[in-house]
Amino acid sequence: MSMSSRFEEFYGACNMLLQFFQPDAENKIITNEQDANKKRTLLTQDKKPINPGDVISLYKILDGAGIYPVIGGSISGMTYSIPRATKDCDLNINLTVGSRSILDAIIKGRSDMRWGSNILTMKFPNGNEHNMSYLKYNESDFYIFFNDNFATRYAIKNCRVMEVEFLDRMQVRVIPPESLCFFKASTLTPGKKRYLKDLMDLQNILTSLPKEEVEFVYSFVKEDLGKLFRGDERLHKQLQQWEDVYKNANTVDE
Repeated sequence: MSMSSRFEEFYGACNMLLQFFQPDAENKIITNEQDANKKRTLLTQDKKPINPGDVISLYKILDGAGIYPVIGGSISGMTYSIPRATKDCDLNINLTVGSRSILDAIIKGRSDMRWGSNILTMKFPNGNEHNMSYLKYNESDFYIFFNDNFATRYAIKNCRVMEVEFLDRMQVRVIPPESLCFFKASTLTPGKKRYLKDLMDLQNILTSLPKEEVEFVYSFVKEDLGKLFRGDERLHKQLQQWEDVYKNANTVDE
């Protein structure tokens, strides 16, 4: 299985397992991308846009407990480029899977919050691991990313405190633009449902940033794609797609 689709599968696999696993189930390694994407399509096609009030409330709950969440995904993208609707929220947290008991205790003490899946672990041939889980708060969906890998650790350490209009202009921690671009660039797979959306998001981000920051983001993503896909035959393709995004952004800017 090619590594270029592993992050895309990661989101799909989470949705696929919602119907089958309980919060205390043992960790699983997800390998079936085709089934994951089919399940994700069925489970997400009727989802409504996320309630910003739920994002604000959960952020404050976790922040007050000392977990200090960092928002990623489309909501973080709203701070760097054109705002758009989103159906869920990515939260990067400064906890490993081994130290998740703090979060478990919060969830068990509340009736409006529950785990929707066990810990999902993606293992890469080069030794990288990505651990996440799905959390339901009220009627909103959250993806929780643990800091067990180099990309999430960097995103948390280098987060920015930004005012997000979508969240009633609340100041929150969001991942930096280089991390957001890396996560999106690592999932680019022609033919996938989110391919064109991610391409547009990437171009909007690059054309919205100051030129000197664009050059840094370009180099950063290129380097981290090399780390993630090291030794994989798809590395050249992922790098070429990122190169094309960068060139197109520069063309628009001119």
